[in-house]
Amino acid sequence: MRISWAVLLPGLLLVAAVCRPAPAQSPGSEMDYGPALCHTITFRLPADPNAPGWPGAVTRTMNADLPGDAVLCYDMDRLAVAGWWRGPLIDASRTHLTSYKGGLPPRPGAKPAYENLESPGWKADSDALQLIGYHQHDRQVVLEYHVDGRQVLELPTAAGPCFCRTLAIGPGEQTLRWLPFHLPGATVALGDDLSAVASGDLPLVAMLQGDTEKLAWKFADDQLELVIPPSQETRLLSLWFREGDDLPGLEETAQANPPQDPAKLLAGGPRRWTDVVTQGTRAKDDAAYVVDDLRVPENPFGSWMRLTGIAAFPDGRLIATTLSGDVWIVSWPHTTAGDDLSQITWRRFAVGLYEPLGVQIVDGLIYVRGRDRITRLHDRNQDGEADFYENFHSAGQIGPSYHAFLFDLVTDAEGNFYFARSGRKAPSPGEVVKVSPDGKQREIVATQMRHANGLGAGGPHNWVLVADNPDGKFPSGASIVRPGKRYGFNGPRTEPMLYILPPKVDTSSGSQCWTDAKRWGPLGGVIAHTSFSTSQMTYVMVQDSKPHPSGFAVQFPFPFKSGVMRLCVSPLDGQLYVAGQRGWDTNAAIDGAISRIRYTGKKAYVVTGAAAVKAGVELKFSCPLDPESVDYDNFYAERIGAGVKEIEIDDVELLDDHTVLVRIPDLDPAAILDKRSTRNGGEQEYLVLDPLAIEFRIKAKDGVEIKETVYATINGN
Repeated sequence: MRISWAVLLPGLLLVAAVCRPAPAQSPGSEMDYGPALCHTITFRLPADPNAPGWPGAVTRTMNADLPGDAVLCYDMDRLAVAGWWRGPLIDASRTHLTSYKGGLPPRPGAKPAYENLESPGWKADSDALQLIGYHQHDRQVVLEYHVDGRQVLELPTAAGPCFCRTLAIGPGEQTLRWLPFHLPGATVALGDDLSAVASGDLPLVAMLQGDTEKLAWKFADDQLELVIPPSQETRLLSLWFREGDDLPGLEETAQANPPQDPAKLLAGGPRRWTDVVTQGTRAKDDAAYVVDDLRVPENPFGSWMRLTGIAAFPDGRLIATTLSGDVWIVSWPHTTAGDDLSQITWRRFAVGLYEPLGVQIVDGLIYVRGRDRITRLHDRNQDGEADFYENFHSAGQIGPSYHAFLFDLVTDAEGNFYFARSGRKAPSPGEVVKVSPDGKQREIVATQMRHANGLGAGGPHNWVLVADNPDGKFPSGASIVRPGKRYGFNGPRTEPMLYILPPKVDTSSGSQCWTDAKRWGPLGGVIAHTSFSTSQMTYVMVQDSKPHPSGFAVQFPFPFKSGVMRLCVSPLDGQLYVAGQRGWDTNAAIDGAISRIRYTGKKAYVVTGAAAVKAGVELKFSCPLDPESVDYDNFYAERIGAGVKEIEIDDVELLDDHTVLVRIPDLDPAAILDKRSTRNGGEQEYLVLDPLAIEFRIKAKDGVEIKETVYATINGN
């Protein structure tokens, strides 16, 4: 948890101006990340922090927090040490870790004694290097990877001024070439005792300990290389090193600390985090749909509880992720008579992940979409905390800028995973990516999205939905993800939006999901849509119109405490759970919240279906209507977006006691077509029109008033 606020990086003259110390009370400033933190680390401040990338930024690091304020920063792509220092773990000033809108990634927590920002950690083809993951055992971390098919377990540690990397190298017929140090311009003396003394810009001493038979050092092209011959057995060796020229002191430290076998740390260690208990609030059953509050805790770990992902186990437990890298398991008593929210237990399950913005549960295992990878979490000793952080999928370039997020994680009926990549200030045109169920194959499915914070998957057609963050360029809402289609950011749109929401309803969308068709009352089977900006939710009814489906959206009547961003349906109770946070571009009142939208069984007075027909729009209600209230004067229509344009209504007709026809002339589904795009045989492009808002104030047959607005996106009939 050792965090600093401003560190002078080499070659920078404006650090003090750019990295002002954050106040001591900054959220996240005292967070304990456990034995390792994954993140981008930039060793140089960029000329343009909004650039897709810059020299000096190592985008996939794992920073091992070692004894004695020592830190080893691993580049997990190159399987190399990118740097080491003594002092705080990171400089977190002006980052997402300590502010609502950080402008920079973390920097080293102190001036690095060593840097290697480009050279590989092993002399091997890139496809011969495979990161398997890393293990946590109490405050220790063990990396697991393969080099030319041979397993390597690596345990970093430190003692006094000395660092140590202990390797357990598995059997294999391949000769391995380890490159532990990149020493430009150095002169290196290699001893018969397998010591190495480097002089130059970085005076350094190093020595080997353990099973060193037939090992040999080489120094060429600024690389210190250890040649490791084939072996029929696992080889255990430690590399001790420190800055300076005190080789006797290094040898003394090494002799006092014999090699520790990393393999003995893989089965899981003792629990580190105590449970935290909160008292939730169950709403009164005074309406058909009510909102329960699952209170988010303050905690003794300094964890900033900005919730960014949610998923549910079959037994009703929830998984919640936080922007700062935690995964929590949330549970409370369930009985056949109902549940009890008076005692909600929060268990810290995993720590130190890189901006988790999506989570799924598949076959009982938790998958987390961080910026660096999809991590599959394992609890080896079944003590309620993750011990093994498996690298399930990490293909593709990522960016260091504050805006280069990777969003959400959903699965389709075939078990494929989907996530979105930001197209703004990022090395991506804005994409939805599909990953095979085994994590080995990836496919860019759709492109040209600005900042698609939310996805949804499911429904009767097994659709995948994507909701972009428009920033005023075009309206909020969602579209169906179709292979090869483009979605309008910095280019044309070749797939129409399924539904469009005006700015007063949503300006920054989150995820979507389909509600439980059997257990969520009259709104079972609709699409639930989240708005991070307005802290509101909308439900969407879909018409299977031709040539494209149409969407009809209605805003739920209740606000939420936080910017709702992720949601799921619990397999246990069939209810809708939503998680949110506070950041920029939201009116959220608190940093994080989990709410449950619960169907009580009470009578509902809601729109349950909508369809565009030749004569206008049909609206179906959950209750019988008062015929006298279904009158022309009680309905109003307009196109609503940046401006408002009134739309003529010819008449309103009660078709049956649950269904109203709003007669609107000249509703033309073809209006969404950009006819210019096909003049020369090009692909059909689509316009984004303001939604048709149909407002009404009528009564149910029992006298209850129904006042609502339906936002219609008509793509066919």
